[in-house]
Amino acid sequence: MLIPTLILVSIVVGVLRGGSLRHFADLPLRWIPLIVASFALQLLLFTPFRRQPLILVAVEPLYIVSMLMAIVWVARNWHIPGMPLIALGLLMNAVAIVANGGHMPVSAASAAYAGKIGNFAAGADVSNNSQLADASQVHLWVLTDIIPLPSWFPLANVFSIGDVLLVIGIMFLCYQTVRHTPPATQPVGV
Repeated sequence: MLIPTLILVSIVVGVLRGGSLRHFADLPLRWIPLIVASFALQLLLFTPFRRQPLILVAVEPLYIVSMLMAIVWVARNWHIPGMPLIALGLLMNAVAIVANGGHMPVSAASAAYAGKIGNFAAGADVSNNSQLADASQVHLWVLTDIIPLPSWFPLANVFSIGDVLLVIGIMFLCYQTVRHTPPATQPVGV
């Protein structure tokens, strides 16, 4: 929940600095159904209010497919401010997830520090897209969830470097979109 909160803050700051939410309607996004399908697939796989996914077969491959769909969508929208950072963050996360069998590794110590160890059912090492793992079991450790916020921090969790880049990119995209001032039209004959 921290990530949506930060994105909302960037939008509010843009509005307070004279921007308008109407500018989102002018955002030249391409292939919108692809990113909607990617998010929908991830919601079916990692439903926030259930321990079990709504889709119970091929969870890991479908998660990777949803990530690839998002990467293609970002590539098709490269022209939009913030997309290069979003692409880098998404790619870093996708590489970590693929290298680790379809889940994002997190250490038990980091999950406990962030107050998220309870998300893992007794004896289970997987919760949504995260998997408990010690450093010796993890491939490309630096790309995994290694940045824990302490449990006392509002909306604490464990994040990857890719998550941080994704959020910065999305915040930049939202802020720039809200603050965008369309060029003034030139009077005819001038």
